[in-house]
Parts: sequence; C-alpha cells; structure tokens
Amino acid sequence: VVREAWLFLAIAFCFIVLTALAFAPLGQKLGFLIKKHAPLAGCSICVAGAMAGAAAFSAMGALSLRPEWWFIAGMAPALYFSRKPAVALAVALALTIGIPALFFIKSEKANWSTYQKITLTQMRDYTLDGYERLVGYELYANKDFQEFGLDLSDKSMDQFPKLNMFRKFYDAPYAAARPKEVLIIGDGMGNAAAAALRFGAQRVDVVEIDPVIAEYGRRLHPEKPFEDVRVHIYNADPRSFFMRAVIKYDLIAFYMPDSKAVSSSKSSLRKENYVYTLEIFQEAARLLNKDGAVSVSFLFERPWMMRRASLTLEKVFGHSPEKLGGGIFIAGNNGFGEEGGAGVEKRRAGVALPVDNWPYFYAEKKGIPVAYRAVLLLVLALLPALIRFSAPGAAKRLNGQFLFLGAAFMLIAARSFSLSALLLGAAWSANLLSITSALLMILLAILTAHFVENIPKSAAYAALIGCLLAFYFIPAEIYFGMNFAARTALLPLIFGAPMFFAGIVFAILFRDSSDLKSTLGSIITGAALGCLLEYSALFFGLRSLCLTALILLLISAIPIFNKHEAAP
Repeated sequence: VVREAWLFLAIAFCFIVLTALAFAPLGQKLGFLIKKHAPLAGCSICVAGAMAGAAAFSAMGALSLRPEWWFIAGMAPALYFSRKPAVALAVALALTIGIPALFFIKSEKANWSTYQKITLTQMRDYTLDGYERLVGYELYANKDFQEFGLDLSDKSMDQFPKLNMFRKFYDAPYAAARPKEVLIIGDGMGNAAAAALRFGAQRVDVVEIDPVIAEYGRRLHPEKPFEDVRVHIYNADPRSFFMRAVIKYDLIAFYMPDSKAVSSSKSSLRKENYVYTLEIFQEAARLLNKDGAVSVSFLFERPWMMRRASLTLEKVFGHSPEKLGGGIFIAGNNGFGEEGGAGVEKRRAGVALPVDNWPYFYAEKKGIPVAYRAVLLLVLALLPALIRFSAPGAAKRLNGQFLFLGAAFMLIAARSFSLSALLLGAAWSANLLSITSALLMILLAILTAHFVENIPKSAAYAALIGCLLAFYFIPAEIYFGMNFAARTALLPLIFGAPMFFAGIVFAILFRDSSDLKSTLGSIITGAALGCLLEYSALFFGLRSLCLTALILLLISAIPIFNKHEAAP
C-alpha cells in the first residue's frame, strides 16, 4: 500500500509539472501580448479567442474526434508566433504527422464520445455441447469497466447457463413490479430494456447520456432491444429529462448510471450529475402512476453504498425498500418493503444522504479523501516554484487584492457551473452553454468597463456581493417548477449576473493597475488557490462556496474601503 501511495504521488507530481511546463510558454506569450495592447482591449481579445475555442470544442465534440485532432487544433495556432520558418515547419510536421502517428500506434481501437474513450471486447463462452459462441460484449469507459451487453434471451439461457446470474439481476425489478410503462435511467447498451420487453412492457423509455454507448447497443446488442418499436431512447442527462417529463410510469429503474465508479469510486467522486440525490428520487416519485415503484440496481455491491441508497428511498417513500437480492432495491406507492417505524432515524444516523447541495453519492462520508488531500498538498507545495518558473519576479510582488479576487472568482465560477448543471443537466451541450454564457458575460463586463470609465469600484463590489448573497439564500428548488425553456431563458440572469459583476470588478481594477505583470501573476495564483478551496464543498456542500467566495471578496475590497476612509 505504501509503495502504491508513493507511486501515485510520483505520477501526480509528473503530471502537474508537465502541465505547467506545457502551459507556461503560452501564458508568458499571452501576458506579453496583453501588455502590448491597452489592458482591457487585450483582455477582450483573449476572451473572444476563448469563445472561439469553445465553438471549436463544440464542433470536435459533436464529431467525436480522437485526441490527436484536439492536440492539433490546440497547438497549431501557436505556429503563428514562430519567427523562424524552419522551426515552424518542424512543429507543423510534428503536429500533422507525429502526434497522429503516436496516438494510432499506442492506442487500441476505440471510439471517442464527448464524454469518454469507449472500447469493446467480445465475450465468448462454450455451449453445453462444446461449441464456442459470442454471448455479448464488455464495454469499457476510459479503461474502466462500465457494463455488459449480453444475450440473456431464453434460448441463450438454455445454451449458456452461466449467464443466468446476469439474467436474474436485470429481470428482478420487472418480475417484482410487472410494469407496462417503464423508464430506465442509464441502460447503456440495452440489457435492462431487453428485460422489460421480456416481461411484457408496452412502453420503455431509456435515458442514456452518452450517444456512442447507445449506438453500440443499437448495432451490437444480441437481443436488439433498441430496435423494438416500444423502446424510445433519449440522449439526455437524467435530471434534465425528469424536469421535462410528463408521462407517468409504473416503474422507474435506475441501472448503474455511473457504474464504473464502484470499481474506482474516487474517479467519479466529484461528478455532480445529481443522479442519486434525494431530490431526483422525489422527482421520480412524482412521475409514478398510482401503484408505481422505483428500483435501484448496482451490479457491484459496497455495503455503505447499499445502505445510502436504501435510506434515500426510505426517506422518499416513508418505508424501507424491499431488497430483491444482490444490490437491487425497490420501493414505491404499492407498498414494497416495510414501514420505517421508530428505528428510521437511528438507521439514518451517521449516513450522509446525497442531496443537491452535497451530491457526492460515491463519497463514503463527508470530507476530502486521503488521495485528494495528498494531491492538494502536493499542488500547494509546488505552487511557489511553478509561479517563479512561469512568471519570474512576479512571485515577489504578489498583490493581495488580486490574489483574493482571483480565488473568489474561481469559487463563483464553480458554484455557477454546479447550479447550471442542476438546472439544465450535465450533458456536454449544457456544459458548453454554461461556458459560453460565462465567457460572454465576462466579455460584456470588459467592454462595459472600457466604454464606461467612471463606474465606482464600491458599486461594482456591492452588486457582486448582492449576487453572492442571492446565490446563497435563494434555493434552487424555486426554478424546478419552471419548464425547460424558462430555465434556459433565465440562465443569463441566474448564471451570468455574478460572472458579469465579477468581470466588472476585475476589469476596473485591472485597467487601473500600474504593474500588469504582478497583477496577472496574482490573479493566476489566486485562481489556483480558489481551485484548491473548491474541494471544501466535499465537506461543507456546494452552497458554502458562496460564503467562502464572499469572505475572499470582502478581504480583497479592504484597500478600496481604506481609500474611501482616507479621502478628505
């Protein structure tokens, strides 16, 4: 264990240092170019370039391009800055030939979705009479096992009795509920849909966020469930689908929406996809018919995960769920399970139920895991050296006002993005909309500060503080009653207002700064510290980021208020 821990830290060290080495020259060049222009003009050009990058990200993501093309698109513009034709030619050849060749040589056959690298391997078995046959596929996401796509038909069970354990797992909720209208969350390649059809479901709606996985299921699943006219596939985030759904269901089945996390729970610890929170199960209960039920199925069991899922269902339905075997629970309006009784609160003691403010289902308890703490401490230890390397001399002249402001801005952005994911979903298109909205608000703020020169700094700070207080005190639940179009229309106000006023504060102070090198170094250093402070949400919840940002913001405002007091 000790050896593995040191190896993990060594890999993290190399990754951090190499990332800094890769971006330091670009950052230095960026600072030089900003200094050549009027400060706000240079910043507005940078933000416009970032928006162009977001558009390119959208296009490449939609085309499911491989990583080598992302590297080429990201590095090719750097050729513009090369003053030596021979160097530019060598770099161009490396980008257009070397990087693709390296990836094709080192990479196995895989498809790249907008979310992950996906690979398939065949599963073969021997029939009772000794013949080897294809029985399905194993699907891996980023080299972690994700799920199976198996032939679990009656004919296959006769030939391959070893598969019966998987058949029981997928069939269990439908055998218990006998539903006609079914909603499946996270079916992937289609095993659950095939099970629902075997039990006579008349309508099966499948929500699968990754279109590449769903397409694999459509083409390759042995039972072809996605080709059945009763099955409807929705490439969407589960939370956003629930907010738009109007159909009532007899059974809503959650099938391992992020099952790879059970093999490495830290890999998905901070995926704020709100799939297993108390609120989403309450949304599911709203979509049930009179005798409807909700089931949760985990292929791999961990006791604390099972307990958390069981207690969350118990909280929603008022009685403990029925365990159907393995990692399968079912509860609903038709009385599955038993009444909670007097022992409910005792059973919940010490168990942190996942809620929208703390959506980390895969965290065993509140707090920052040891592995995360180790990496955060490593980053803190390396940060001074990385700053000195990236911006020589800037570390000696760090400006406290910009340092705290940079940290506050990162926390504001983190809270804004998490709220956007809650209201619009965690699909890549929603994330792109959030990023583009943030950049647009920042660009508008810079242009406003450029053309309106007499904006009081205290007024800009007051507006930003007001937005943070609204962020903290206004519950997100008030938006859930709105339709999806209304929530999307409100995004610029909900999400953009804090980013706009934060941009105003930055732009005014940046415009009036007499030492741009120190200012940029201080902002970047503060942003790095803000990224580290963001992990406090694993203990205190996402709303706490607003309070932390507010404290940092008030500290950064001290020089302004001191000047007001010193003025005659």
